[in-house]
Amino acid sequence: MKLLEQIKRVGRQMRLADRTIEAYSYWIRRYLAYSAARFGGWKRPEELFTKDLEHFLSHLVLDKRLSASSQNQALNAIVFLYRRVLQDAISPGINGDATCFHRSHVSLSSRHGPPTPRRPRWPRLSRR
Repeated sequence: MKLLEQIKRVGRQMRLADRTIEAYSYWIRRYLAYSAARFGGWKRPEELFTKDLEHFLSHLVLDKRLSASSQNQALNAIVFLYRRVLQDAISPGINGDATCFHRSHVSLSSRHGPPTPRRPRWPRLSRR
């Protein structure tokens, strides 16, 4: 069974929305295509490691300038691939803990200077 068919089957078994399955398939295809372009040929997902994923996510931030929500969606799609679809073939270090990838959010915002201070919130008046 082809990988995209497996993604669709597992997503339906988990009762994911069709749009979620489409989005995950899209990000997984982009991840594999990026890896193929980087290495000069296609590699199976089992042959890719955490550094490859970090490189892909950094590419999304620095070159493509994607938002944090798009980065999270891409990361969740790849974690879904390794955890749910390939189950035993999980790449070392890919466990769904996105803390190691949040540095990419900071690196993009730090290029534009310090963050602007937020306006203080006024206390909410109760409705009685």
